[in-house]
Amino acid sequence: LQVDGEPAATAGVVSVVEGSVYLGNGATAVIIGSVDPDFDGRNGRKLRINFTSPFVNPSFEDGELGWTLMEQWINLGETVIAGHR
Repeated sequence: LQVDGEPAATAGVVSVVEGSVYLGNGATAVIIGSVDPDFDGRNGRKLRINFTSPFVNPSFEDGELGWTLMEQWINLGETVIAGHR
């Protein structure tokens, strides 16, 4: 695992700085996770990245808070939602 000196803002580029994992979006780099302290990929150990969730209430523990309900067909990989497929 290559470690970088600073996060790369280039769109689609993943960089790792001091254990944090960043994804560039063309303007800045956003933290998307962290390297697991026990499975850090060093000295033959497995590598695990613990991804963070940017969602409010990602597991519906607080009901529908943070979610926009839709009543339509969603074709995964085809339907564009909030600019993403």
